[in-house]
Amino acid sequence: MIYLSAALLFPISGCDPEHPRSFDNPPDCELSEQTLDSHLEVCRSCMKTIATAESMYYGDYNTYTEHFPNLRSTGVWMYEAEDILCPECRIQFYLNCSSSEHYTLSCPLPREPNHGCIVDGIPQWPPEPCPDPLMYCRLHMHTIATLEAMYYAEWGIYTDSFDELETTGGLGSTMFCPGCDQQYDLRCPRDQTYILTCPMPSDPIHGSVVEGYTSW
Repeated sequence: MIYLSAALLFPISGCDPEHPRSFDNPPDCELSEQTLDSHLEVCRSCMKTIATAESMYYGDYNTYTEHFPNLRSTGVWMYEAEDILCPECRIQFYLNCSSSEHYTLSCPLPREPNHGCIVDGIPQWPPEPCPDPLMYCRLHMHTIATLEAMYYAEWGIYTDSFDELETTGGLGSTMFCPGCDQQYDLRCPRDQTYILTCPMPSDPIHGSVVEGYTSW
C-alpha cells in the first residue's frame, strides 16, 4: 500500500512552503474556491484515516490514544508529519481523549465553520451553506403556503400553528429561512386570513405570502 501525504497531493499554489500558516502568520496568497474545496476533501480524508487507526488501536489496547505516534502500531496509518496537519491552515489536528472510551478529533482551521470533527469514530461535518438563500427561502414559503391551502380545504380555516400544518404534510427544515436559520413568522389575524413572513432580521427580507399571494 502506498501512502502519500496531503501536502504532496494538493500543494498550495503561490504560498511559501517555508512559512506555514498560523494565527500569527496568515496566508499572503488568495485561494480559489476549487482549491478550498480540495482542502476540505483532503482534510476530512485525513481525519477519517486517523479515526480508522483509532478504532484499530482501541481493538488492540481497549483504549483510545491522543498521541499520534501511538497510532503507527495499527499498521493502517504511517504517521507522516504532513498527515496530521489541516491542508488549508497547516495547523496540527486537535486530538483529545476525555477518557479511554471517548476521543474527539477536530480540524484546527481558525474560522467558522471549520472542516468538522470526528467524535468516537462518527464524523460531525458542519452543514453546507445554502447556495441561494433567497431562492430557497421563497421555495420554503411556497411549500408552507401550499400546506395552508390544503389545511383550509380540510378544516375551512387557516392556522398559525406549524404543528397543525405538519398533520397535512411534512415540513421539516422548511419551517426555517435558510438565510438566517430562524423560523418563519406565521400569523392568522382571522381564521380566513394568514400572513407568512420571512424572519430575516435585516432588510431586505425575502418576502411574504398573504393568503397564497406572494410579495415578489
